[in-house]
Amino acid sequence: MDYTTHSNVEKQVVASKDGDTFLNAIENGRTNYDYDADMLAVSPYIHGEWQAIPTLRFSAGLRFDYFNVDYTDNLDPSVAEREFYAPFGRPITHNRPDSQTIEFDSLSPKAGVVWNALDNLDIYASYKHAFRAPSVSRLFRSGSSINTDQLKPVNADSFELGFRGVLNGWLNYDITGYHMLVKDDIVSFDDLATRTRTTLNAAETLHQGIEVQLNGQINEEWGFTGAFSISNQEYEKFSVRADRVFDGNKVRRAPETLGNLAIQYRPSFVKGLMIEGEWVHVGDYFVNEANAAKYDGHNLFNLRASLDIGNGFELYGRVENVTDERYSTLTTLGLSSPVDGVQYRPGLPRSAYIGFRSKF
Repeated sequence: MDYTTHSNVEKQVVASKDGDTFLNAIENGRTNYDYDADMLAVSPYIHGEWQAIPTLRFSAGLRFDYFNVDYTDNLDPSVAEREFYAPFGRPITHNRPDSQTIEFDSLSPKAGVVWNALDNLDIYASYKHAFRAPSVSRLFRSGSSINTDQLKPVNADSFELGFRGVLNGWLNYDITGYHMLVKDDIVSFDDLATRTRTTLNAAETLHQGIEVQLNGQINEEWGFTGAFSISNQEYEKFSVRADRVFDGNKVRRAPETLGNLAIQYRPSFVKGLMIEGEWVHVGDYFVNEANAAKYDGHNLFNLRASLDIGNGFELYGRVENVTDERYSTLTTLGLSSPVDGVQYRPGLPRSAYIGFRSKF
């Protein structure tokens, strides 16, 4: 059981710029949002396991979720929801739902089986139903969207099949295939024609793919960890209106490939020294539901090192983005500025850090 009090006050600001550089931001006297939302969440569950035979184990569970949100809009009704905003040269909208109480509830089962097929091989399968209530900000900080207080919870049914084990006594692996169908997924639709963002429930989204995890200690000096996934994530049924149908399109900001590989080296001739090189991969993805614009993804390389100097003291350092790659941590359409088009949240350039720590 969890009871959370939530208050949100959002003031409108006007930013001053020198070219492309923001200098400061000053409140202009308008309050966009001022609300309280107290939430009660109750989630009892039961879980059981049965060892049918020494090599076969079954598990099952059931969870009940109940959410109650008591929302109060503290702004006077005379405060307009749509006003002209000079920096953008156009009106902007901050819709506010009426004060109300919202309730959600769901029953979620799960089941699984693990078969120890060989001494170093487990085969497993599972089914799970998941439930997620809309967040307070999604419900009540509406922006230009309408009826966000009518958003429905997200429900997902997922199946997975995989196997894990150890090869040659040192290579640990875990390979999983999954299929997940999400109903009433909460998504945002960016309309460049009207320069608005609408939050709504998509009818169905499909997520399926394969995930591989590996790690091992090759010898006393060399070891590694790695993970890689390839997936297909698309809108099965999703339309905003008759002329905005996205059935079959890829889910926005969902890379088809993700990867990470780290190699550790602990030289025997320098006691306490660890050097690690890391590769991080993010594949390409579409930035909007219409799949009209794409981010090409990126590959980053990082270096880390640490040296145990004894008595609980350690020196450490790291270099991130060794090749000084230009990349984006979040790619969106430019609805929040006067300029249309793709906008990038730049990642850090090559950065170096050095430090000292002790353990007591």
